[in-house]
Amino acid sequence: MKGKEWLIRNLKIFNGEESLLLAGNLSSDPQQTITLLLNNLDLSILNAISASSLSGVVNGKAEVKDIYQNVYLQNNITIKNLVVDKFLVGDVVGINDWNQEKKQFDINVTIDRLNKRTLNLAGTYQPSESKSPLQLT
Repeated sequence: MKGKEWLIRNLKIFNGEESLLLAGNLSSDPQQTITLLLNNLDLSILNAISASSLSGVVNGKAEVKDIYQNVYLQNNITIKNLVVDKFLVGDVVGINDWNQEKKQFDINVTIDRLNKRTLNLAGTYQPSESKSPLQLT
């Protein structure tokens, strides 16, 4: 750590097959990236701090850069068998990609419950649009 510069080298927290890995740089340099990897993380660990009862298994990756100016966040997350307060939501896939050319996030979210697609969202989020930045279909 040096001022606003943080270097994190493979900080891994694990329990059996579950793991969380954080690696990269938090920096004023907009090209530096920090990455979070989730592997078989059981959501029930959040029940101690959540008002709802959760279960399911999360896998995915999130990347953040330009944390001090124009935050850039990109992720690809999968939750297998998400259950909230004993209600089966299903298998959730969420992808959020930054489109540099259009200066917007391209968003895709799906939920499959009991082998049937129950939600299919696609759209964009434009941070520069103050009136209605979120457009989903």
